[in-house]
Amino acid sequence: MFVSIPGHYSWSFDDPLFRILLLRGIAWTAKEPVDRFNDLVWPGADVVK
Repeated sequence: MFVSIPGHYSWSFDDPLFRILLLRGIAWTAKEPVDRFNDLVWPGADVVK
């Protein structure tokens, strides 16, 4: 099981650091390499306005 409390708000998913924690947690739960989803961290991230 993987739990993410900061994911309560939709704007959390714009943060690349939150995305990498979430995606690595998903990979870990699936017993896959934790860097499997690294390519999904930056596309669409709201880093600089």
